[in-house]
Amino acid sequence: MDRQGAGRITACPERKAALAASRSGFFAALPISWLLGEYPLLHAYIGMRSLTYAQRAAGILENRGVRARAARAPWTGSGCAWCVRIPAAEAGRAPALLREAGLRPESLYLEGEDGVLRERKL
Repeated sequence: MDRQGAGRITACPERKAALAASRSGFFAALPISWLLGEYPLLHAYIGMRSLTYAQRAAGILENRGVRARAARAPWTGSGCAWCVRIPAAEAGRAPALLREAGLRPESLYLEGEDGVLRERKL
């Protein structure tokens, strides 16, 4: 790997091919550039159907060791959409933890260092 630009790391073609072949589950949906650290992820947002459910989900995740807080959904300009904000590293397991607890996450958005939200299927 060699360094390029603002501290970002770019992988050689062989590394990209090996990583693409080994991905599965949640990480299979992520762009390879994110997994290589070219576009670091900051946060994940799990959409919930109401403030009450977002608060309940945040409590469940906190009890299971995931830093979480209920927040207004950043993908809506106005309205009453609510979500749970978690570290991006926990985006793979947090929806499963919520489903085990009987809650149904509605959407998942990942926020990169560039500030762009990208929706991922649950």
